[in-house]
Amino acid sequence: MSTPYRKNALFGRYTLWSLLIYMVVLGIGYGIIERYVTGLRTELYREHAHQIKSQVQLYIDAKAESVFQLALALSGDESIKQALLSGHTEQIDLQPMASMLREQTPLKYLWMQVIDRNGVSVYRSWTHKTGDNLLSFRSDLAAMLQSGKAQSSISVGLFDMTFKSTVPIYHEGKLIGMFEIVSKFNSVAEKVAAQGVMPIFLADKRYYEQIRFPFSKLFVGGYYVVNLNASHPHLDYLRSIDYEKLLADQRLFVDLPKRRELLALHHMDDPGGGPMAHFLLFIPYDQLDFSRIEKRRRDLLITITIFYWMVAMLGFALYTRRQSRHIEQFNEALSLQVEEKTRALDRQHRFLQEVIDGVSESVMVIDATYNVVLMNKVAKEHYDADFIADPHLPKCYEVSHHRTTPCDGLAHPCPLHEVLHNRVGSTVLHEHRVRGGTHYYELTATPLFDEHGAVRAIIEVGHDVTSHLMAQNQLREQKESLDYMAHHDPLTALPNRALLMDRLEHAILRAQRDQSCVSVLFLDLDRFKQINDSLGHGAGDELLVQVANRLGHCVRSVDTVARLGGDEFTILLEACSSQNDVIDIVEKLLEQVASPIFYRDQVLYTSASVGISIYPYDGLSAEELLRNADAAMYRAKEEGRNTYQFYTADMTERAMERVVMESAMRKGLQNDEFFLEYQPQYDCRDNTLIGMEALVRWMHPKLGRISPAQFIPLAEETGLIVPLGERVLELSAAQAALWRSQELNPGRIAVNLSVKQLRQKNLLESIRTIIKERFCSPEWIELEVTEGYVMEHPDEAINRLREIRSTGISLAMDDFGTGYSSLSLLKRLPIHKLKIDASFIRDIPGDEEDEAITCTIIDLARHMHLEVIAEGVETLRQKEFLLTHGCNKIQGFLYAKPQSAEQITLLLRSKP
Repeated sequence: MSTPYRKNALFGRYTLWSLLIYMVVLGIGYGIIERYVTGLRTELYREHAHQIKSQVQLYIDAKAESVFQLALALSGDESIKQALLSGHTEQIDLQPMASMLREQTPLKYLWMQVIDRNGVSVYRSWTHKTGDNLLSFRSDLAAMLQSGKAQSSISVGLFDMTFKSTVPIYHEGKLIGMFEIVSKFNSVAEKVAAQGVMPIFLADKRYYEQIRFPFSKLFVGGYYVVNLNASHPHLDYLRSIDYEKLLADQRLFVDLPKRRELLALHHMDDPGGGPMAHFLLFIPYDQLDFSRIEKRRRDLLITITIFYWMVAMLGFALYTRRQSRHIEQFNEALSLQVEEKTRALDRQHRFLQEVIDGVSESVMVIDATYNVVLMNKVAKEHYDADFIADPHLPKCYEVSHHRTTPCDGLAHPCPLHEVLHNRVGSTVLHEHRVRGGTHYYELTATPLFDEHGAVRAIIEVGHDVTSHLMAQNQLREQKESLDYMAHHDPLTALPNRALLMDRLEHAILRAQRDQSCVSVLFLDLDRFKQINDSLGHGAGDELLVQVANRLGHCVRSVDTVARLGGDEFTILLEACSSQNDVIDIVEKLLEQVASPIFYRDQVLYTSASVGISIYPYDGLSAEELLRNADAAMYRAKEEGRNTYQFYTADMTERAMERVVMESAMRKGLQNDEFFLEYQPQYDCRDNTLIGMEALVRWMHPKLGRISPAQFIPLAEETGLIVPLGERVLELSAAQAALWRSQELNPGRIAVNLSVKQLRQKNLLESIRTIIKERFCSPEWIELEVTEGYVMEHPDEAINRLREIRSTGISLAMDDFGTGYSSLSLLKRLPIHKLKIDASFIRDIPGDEEDEAITCTIIDLARHMHLEVIAEGVETLRQKEFLLTHGCNKIQGFLYAKPQSAEQITLLLRSKP
């Protein structure tokens, strides 16, 4: 009998040697893998360093372009030209412009200088010192005065390394001076730092003697630190190493594993080819994605492990085959012992089975793996062979529940699990499917301990409690039925007054917590008594049931429809965001109630009067809200029925005004009550009519002329602005075609497009249809869009405007200057004209800010080759200011107010 033990010893030695060899193989493989991984890491560093270096170069190029464009724009300032021409250069003051640029743009570190045609500095924004001749030490300036061309560069001066852009100033083709802007590198460094990279910009040491008044006052040896946001810990690190060797290194990056950083190197040369600046970019490891490398290392280790153990398992299989003969001999001897012990156990088992069969309750002995090792006759009554996987070793859940997995959850807690976990007896309730139906058993489980105190099995005794539970269920159902009857209307099954009041009180508590509103609608059917008296209570009951169903379909699932009695209904609306929401629901209710109701061969008609109260404005308690809604309902009855009234009089008045105005607008669109007036646009240089803007007007048959300030906001709110806008375009296109057929030239007619029109999917198709049906050429029409829409939805705006522009219609941006358009977005828009908003024209000349904004818009339009027109021009001084600064197209009361088509026709005929 010693064979198994000798086999186990040999197996142990085999396993030990296998592990030792595995460790050696793993060590060698790991070294090879690490060399491979190091190559992957280097490639990752190279890619990331190249990306950061490219990003820095993009920032530098963008900053240089921004400085140059700004210098180009400001060089056209008329005040500078006039000062240079007149010789009164002391009047030049660009300090407000410089302050505005520092406060409202990233160009915080920016200086400006004006130079006359002799090379003398006549204005500097950073000092009052002027009058020195720059030609004595600036060869670039002398070359520019000869060539007359603009120049942009990056250079190191007395104070700092900066972007410099110099633009010539011309008057009538003659060079009269130059405008120069100098800006620091700090905004570039701040953008780099915003990417999580710490930058250090160093001017080369060959400029050490040149920089006499350093701006940052920081040096690393002979290298000047250019950026103000340079990290002092990183500067200390540079000073602690051989930075000369580092800066001379032409590699793309240097790995700093101890600092857990990657150092990307970027060098900039001056125009002569010598080193000018060095950019050191410290990239934290946190920005690098090592997951791909780690996954590759893990995959290789797994591959080596799998290969080795496959070889080891092959060896173990050969070893096992040799030992099989020894095991067979051992098993033969063991079988004799087992047979003898089995016979003894069978005798004990038969005796124990006879004992438990005498118990009238279901009894099962279950081991720790759910196997039923013993059961009595009562338990076997549940046994069904179709659900037993192994008849010799059935599971407890197979016997009792006919399922394939152990009991779990609150409905079927496992008694075995409870006993194993708590080591004490447990009682649970189970549902068992047995012959004859479903029964409920109370299962009591008692633990059986082995000699070591561990739970080896449980004794489960089941007691049938089905009849007891059925009696309890009958009592509960009776209670629920009585509770439902106490809180619901028996005819309509709607909540009654008691349930409504409970829900209303809870709704008020939620509204107090959320600071929201609760609306109570008190609805009473009109002339219900006549139907009830004439057709009988059956017809009246059917009417109430159908009305209840219709009311339920008109509200949300969170709302409550209740019947208080008779023909009175109450509706609780929770969390209504506005009065308009309540009005929409009430109008829907009135419409549904007024629909025909069919009863046998009769068609019944009724209507309703609705009173409305709102928490917290019309009451703080449920009783008060219900009472006030009832009072408002009676007011609706007095107003003629089939209507609604708010408890608060002014709320009712506002609601009715909105409804009346909306209805009037819809009728007005159907009855052609809307017409157009046209405000001419002029070229003020020769007072020539160049175009006009179409303005919609409304002549109501009873109320007379209604101001656009009243109906345009309502049209926007209700969506009527879409058909109204289409009507304006139709009238404009038809009038343009009529004037052209009469050989009159009104110029382009400008028509406003609303935001909701621009978002219509069929807008382009609608425009094309109108142009075609009205025989209007696209170039006769100009569509205006607001700057606010373009800024809120830039991508959508660009695509939609390009589609419209493809039809041949011109596009203008209305109210320009109020929406903060970005220059990059403006460049992408397919527009041809900017309209300066009247708010900027109103206080010029005189208001410096409005003057500066207006001049900037004019210069911007000129440099972008766009037309520009000013709105709201009312005085000669405004006209003269605009004409002086390059805007010759104007619109306003100075020339003409909006006029009818007939008046415009007379005006066009009077033109020479």
